[in-house]
Order: sequence, then C-alpha cells, then structure tokens
Amino acid sequence: FLHATPCPLLRIWPQTYDTEGFFCAVLRKTAPTRRIERVPSVPRREERFPRSTEAEIRKRISDMYGTDFVREGELLVHRGDLVLLTTEVAASLPMPIVDYGMGLPYAKGLKDGRFRITDELASARGMDALQGILIVNDAELQELLEGQNIECREDVEGDMILHWNNLAIGRGLAKEGFLKNRLSRWIVQLRGS
Repeated sequence: FLHATPCPLLRIWPQTYDTEGFFCAVLRKTAPTRRIERVPSVPRREERFPRSTEAEIRKRISDMYGTDFVREGELLVHRGDLVLLTTEVAASLPMPIVDYGMGLPYAKGLKDGRFRITDELASARGMDALQGILIVNDAELQELLEGQNIECREDVEGDMILHWNNLAIGRGLAKEGFLKNRLSRWIVQLRGS
C-alpha cells in the first residue's frame, strides 16, 4: 500500500449522503501551477461603527443582560439596521466578491433607538447572560415549541433570553404577566403539522 518511491496522491472520502462504502481517486499533477492573479477587493456591504456608537450599543445590551457578549478580538459592524458580531481579522480581510454576511447577527435596531438581540446571539451566547433571563420548564417549553405564548411572573418585563435545561433556546418578550413567543420559526412546531 505504501511505496518508498513517489506515487500519485491517494485521497479517501468518507461515507456521506447515504452512499455505500468509500470513494477514492488517484490524482496526478499534469500542468504547471498558474501564477497568482491579483483581483481587486470589493467593498463590504457592512460598515464599521464609530467607536463611540459601538460602545453605546454594547453598553445598552450589557445593561439588559448583565454581560457584554462581545469578546476580545471581536467588533460590531452594521448593514442597515442589522448589527453583526464579527472578528477584527474577518473585518479587515479583503474580499474579491460581495460577501453574504460578515458575522453572527447580533441585534436589530428598532425605530425608537433601542436594540433587540437576535435569536442567533441568544442561542450562541445566551448562557453568558446574568439577568434578563427566564427559565422555562418542560411544559412551558412544549407550549413555546407549539407557537404559543406562556404565562410568566408579573414583575418580569422586556426582552428575555429563554433558558431550558441549562441551554439558551431563544428569546421572548415579557409583558403584563405573559411571555410573547419570539422563538425562531425553524424551532417552532405549529400544532397540526
């Protein structure tokens, strides 16, 4: 199987998509490598915030949830009213094509100047939150998964990160003793489906 003399490269691909067995290919280089082609970089669709604006957004979210979800080496950028969390390295990387998205959706700017965190941030980093959380039990989770709103304590109000079984599962809006279900549509299983 292994030879002391140079031989073509052998690559084995694992089983995927219900195929049976393994596939293999023998590859041999038959042409010279092309020279590097310089391609002009395309401006990103996302823009960086001024430092003061980014600090203000981070403070607002931190005041709501008791923690800063932005870690060392990360920054916030925006595309319209959507705020994205990305790394400094990704933000400075030149791209020869228009990017689809430069980071994790972080928050959405509302017309009144507030920010509402996204489901992606709630599920990815919601366990770091120290306040603004609501722990749900199995029965409440089932109601939420069916697309229903649930009852909550009267003193709980505002955007909440939902925790179940030590997992952050999404968001909800608590108001007047009820929690409006704001779980992602891909999580919710509507009744009768």
